[in-house]
Amino acid sequence: MKKSKNKILAIMLVIVFIINFALPILADTSIVLSADMTDYDFRNELNTDRVGIGFTWTAETRTLTITGIKNSSAEIKLPENSTIDIQGNIENEIKKIESDGSLTIKGNNVASLNIDRIILDSESSRGIWTPDTLTIDSGIINIKITINYNRDRYTINTGIWAKNIIINNGNINIDVKRKEDAIVKAYALYAQKLTINNGKVNAKSTDEAISLGSSSVKPITVINGGDVRIESASGYAVTGYAIINGGNVYALTTGNRPGWAYENVPSVNPLVDWTIFRGYIKSDGTYEEQPTDITDIYTACHYELLRILSDVPAIKITEVTGENEIGIGEKTTFVATLEPSYSTSAVTWSSSNEKVATVSENGEITGIGPGVATIIATANGLSASKDINVKCKITLDPNGVEGIEKEFIYTDVDGKLQELPTLSDNTNLFNKWVDENGNEVTTETKFTTNTTIYADWTAKPILVGTQKDVATYGKETIVNYDVTSDFDGTYTAKVENLPEGVTLVNNEIKFDNNENGKYKGTLKLKVSNTANAGTITNLKMYINNKNTSNNFSLEIKKIDSTFTQEPELKVVVFNGEEQELIKAGSTNDGQILYSLDGVNFSEKLPTATKVGKYKVYYRIVGDKNHLDSEINSVESTITDLLGDVNGDGKVNARDAKLVLQYFNGKVEFTEKQKAKADVNGDSKINARDAKLILQIFNGK
Repeated sequence: MKKSKNKILAIMLVIVFIINFALPILADTSIVLSADMTDYDFRNELNTDRVGIGFTWTAETRTLTITGIKNSSAEIKLPENSTIDIQGNIENEIKKIESDGSLTIKGNNVASLNIDRIILDSESSRGIWTPDTLTIDSGIINIKITINYNRDRYTINTGIWAKNIIINNGNINIDVKRKEDAIVKAYALYAQKLTINNGKVNAKSTDEAISLGSSSVKPITVINGGDVRIESASGYAVTGYAIINGGNVYALTTGNRPGWAYENVPSVNPLVDWTIFRGYIKSDGTYEEQPTDITDIYTACHYELLRILSDVPAIKITEVTGENEIGIGEKTTFVATLEPSYSTSAVTWSSSNEKVATVSENGEITGIGPGVATIIATANGLSASKDINVKCKITLDPNGVEGIEKEFIYTDVDGKLQELPTLSDNTNLFNKWVDENGNEVTTETKFTTNTTIYADWTAKPILVGTQKDVATYGKETIVNYDVTSDFDGTYTAKVENLPEGVTLVNNEIKFDNNENGKYKGTLKLKVSNTANAGTITNLKMYINNKNTSNNFSLEIKKIDSTFTQEPELKVVVFNGEEQELIKAGSTNDGQILYSLDGVNFSEKLPTATKVGKYKVYYRIVGDKNHLDSEINSVESTITDLLGDVNGDGKVNARDAKLVLQYFNGKVEFTEKQKAKADVNGDSKINARDAKLILQIFNGK
């Protein structure tokens, strides 16, 4: 149904286009496009009064493409988020443009859109209108509107009306005039915010040229470069705040009001706030207030309220500030203060010695090597400087001694240390500072990079002897160690990395029995019956909370593994199938493995098919607390019950009868039956085998 309606609408629009463009005189055309419309290409025959008529709508991108046309007048209404692409010069044919939402108009440096019309009482008072954002990218937009609108009420009458207007590199010319007897106001632009990015804007009006107003949003104009000229015949040239980031801005009024109205008019960034009602900002950025009685100035001549040049040069660099000392690899930032403070002169930075310090375009300094570098700021041919002192960062490492934190100091500008601290410790003797290679470091050592130096200690030696007592899994044992020292006395002891089930018995060790210059003491560890077997290495001993640096080990031996049930023989009678040769054993001390060759063991019970004797090997592979057992073996036999052809476990006349039937071709045997029927083993099944079966049955 929807497609049918669209087709009907398309046909109607085409008929309207054909009728309108078929006339050789200026014709009015209404183009109303909705968001759900499909692509349309409106064309007509060319004639002597028209050139290149073209309106093309692309639904996917919501783009209306307009080629260069003449002698037609069109009212265009588009859905939100649409684009008008102007190709060529568009003359006298666009009466007004409206959108349900944001709208973009784009073109190129030669494409132009011209709106030239007279607004009567019964007509719309806007050339381009959207309730959201209007973006103009490049292109040339010319709007000329004359208002002959005599209603006695406040009405917005503009060349362009939008909540937010953005002009990017466009060339916009707007001239809105009000006839003398018209009551309503004439505005070139009306918005809550106007942003000009390097655009060329020429806005002229009988009343306010650019009027920015909102009940909730503070009106503001942002000019980022460009050439902007704003003229008003009787009212304000511009209303609202202004932020001007470079560009030539010219505001002119010929009426009895100042050209720029509102409380604050900043000049260039950074913002400078002035209260302006009668006065102006001169081209050098200074503010000049006019006398109170300036009636003659307003009425007698044009008055230039505001002219901001794109370049306000610096006349002085008053100072360069920032931290003057950093370490190698560290950063700081210098700031140059210019006079006047609102100068737009760019500051460039340089370093006198980039082997000492480098500086970025934003004044960020990085320490590279020890020494002093001069950082220079330049603006408008002027310069100022500040020295940066770069030092090596020396980290002092106490070298594993607990209770002393790592600290750092800086070298002097020549890379040398003014002093080196002396460390103290109650259980170690400090000797000197050394580098990572063990070379001594003094105040005369010169550093060129950030470096760590280490404290060299003579430790009071605590030596751990060998384990004297045997510890065995499953038994509770006290294990003694002989400990020797160069110093006598009683010391608190601690051992780290002890496994579960092992504890330190004595937390103090007394060194008092001197032997060959050494004082002996005893360290005792209690090993419970729950501690796992094995060798526990890297036990760390601490005396008075100082690591002895003599790691030692504790060995807990494994015990033999045993069977809770040894593997047993089983009676195995040949049946032609693969059968297990023994019954599985059991153990709590590991895993039982089996083998037929005594070499290759696995968890699977050995099996065989043929009649015969088999030697089965088995052993226990112990767990973490038990040793492996020796290899044991048993001999298993698969016996055969010859003659039991029918498989009932008996040898009798029925089996003999089956053999004769097979011999006479009356029955078929399986391979298993054939093996049981060949009693004499001659690989033949005949009457002799039947006879032997009867003899077995009769006990002969």
